[in-house]
Amino acid sequence: MISAMRGLLVVLVTLMMASSGCRRNGPSPLEQAPPGATPGLDPGLRVAVDLRIELVSIVCRLAGYPEYAESRTPYARAVDAHFGRFKDHPAVAAAATLRADHGIAFNAPIGLVAYLDDALTPIRPLVPAPADLDRRWGEVDGGAFATQLQAFARDSGFAAFVAAHADDHRRAEAALAAALDGYRLVEWFDARFGARPGVRVLVVPTLLAGNNNYAATATYADGRRDVVLSLAPTTAGGYRRSITYTVAHELAHTYVNEPLDAREATLAAAATAAWSAVRERMEAQHYGTVQAMVDESAVRALVVSFARERGPAGAAAFAQRNEVRRGFAWIAPLTDAIDRLERPIGPDALATAVRDVLDAWARRR
Repeated sequence: MISAMRGLLVVLVTLMMASSGCRRNGPSPLEQAPPGATPGLDPGLRVAVDLRIELVSIVCRLAGYPEYAESRTPYARAVDAHFGRFKDHPAVAAAATLRADHGIAFNAPIGLVAYLDDALTPIRPLVPAPADLDRRWGEVDGGAFATQLQAFARDSGFAAFVAAHADDHRRAEAALAAALDGYRLVEWFDARFGARPGVRVLVVPTLLAGNNNYAATATYADGRRDVVLSLAPTTAGGYRRSITYTVAHELAHTYVNEPLDAREATLAAAATAAWSAVRERMEAQHYGTVQAMVDESAVRALVVSFARERGPAGAAAFAQRNEVRRGFAWIAPLTDAIDRLERPIGPDALATAVRDVLDAWARRR
């Protein structure tokens, strides 16, 4: 995850409304198929279980990370039955120490494994930590932990477990691909911000993620970049269509965080004025800085805009109401402002739109 995201890009983004307890009678419009959708997934998007993520999730579960211990599915019970006897493995002890001493938790383990190849070897040196690796890894040697993960995979019979549960993985992949079918997310964002050659989007069903969704990026030495979106199942059997809006949220971060964070000074006065009114609500959602609120505002406005253009009737209004409930009271004018920007949207234009909307909202209070 790029350092500009301040480690907040992937802090427990809950599924829009489905987990908020705010659903109305009947199904949410977010669950309905998009009208006039073009069948299939974007060419630049791949849906697949990521064995690197499954492995580190198992190690974190054994190490007592609450966010990786939430799952109580048959698959999770199978994990416990197979790997339970390895709770004292050095990799598990190392993971526990990383959490206790360095705050390596939630998204951070996935941020590291995004920088490993399929053999769990770093794709580039991790000391010093790459700029887009979560800043918490800057304090430790991620490569040393990768070596311990290799040993755990070998010692624990990870490959045999994967082979035995291949059907579970294939079902999760099929369910997530079906939920995303027709929405063409990368296509939509590229039309807004311009194509990003060399960027591959990996959408990963993560079976031990509890209710948590994460994102990470990894940049290769030659400039290619992987965007990894780790998504927890939304039902016992797979994924609802509303997971699309979670993917849109996480993907939006990869387009807007860098330009907005680089213009923090430009945004500071207006954003701070708005922050003073909503700080308590933002912090309750783990958005603990003014800039995190700024990034989230732009991201959530883009999700509403996506719902306007690609969602079924009622989806945008439903999403907008949800954001107001979360404290983003300026979401409607910000969505309108971003929709009016010339495309491809430039970083200065985006920052100016966010600044002006926050300033106007703060002055009207």
